Amino acid sequence: MSNDKSAVRRILDHVKAAGRTTLTAPEARGLCEAYGIAIPREGVVTNATDAATLAAKIGFPVVMKIVSPQILHKTEAGGVLVSVKWAEEAAFGIVGIRVGVLKDVMFRLAPASQEDAFSMLASIVNPAGLIARPLRPLPVLHRAGTQSTAGGSS
Repeated sequence: MSNDKSAVRRILDHVKAAGRTTLTAPEARGLCEAYGIAIPREGVVTNATDAATLAAKIGFPVVMKIVSPQILHKTEAGGVLVSVKWAEEAAFGIVGIRVGVLKDVMFRLAPASQEDAFSMLASIVNPAGLIARPLRPLPVLHRAGTQSTAGGSS
């Protein structure tokens, strides 16, 4: 079994410097890799197009999970989608997780002007379908049927 203590130290120092006592899924993955522990293929995406592309690359079905130091119990928060079977489903899944977990929705009284509509879109997703605020929690994809060891509860 490999043992990359410097990688482990970097990850733990980063978490400590951030004032956290828990790891995100990517940080836990880094620890597992440093110790030679086998884990499923995964990746972090920030938009619908990349979610669809990565899901296809990993191989269907996949599981989508939110990544956030503030959301440890992903299932309870509505941040897990299982058995995603198509690229289109993965693309819509990233938006669904965002709305379900973050309650990132926008309302205006009717009639809304065109300026209101553009303002509402910009605050949720931009017209190209990219998440407007990439520093918010992001989903992790990994192959369905495997158990993730990363990031606390799944």
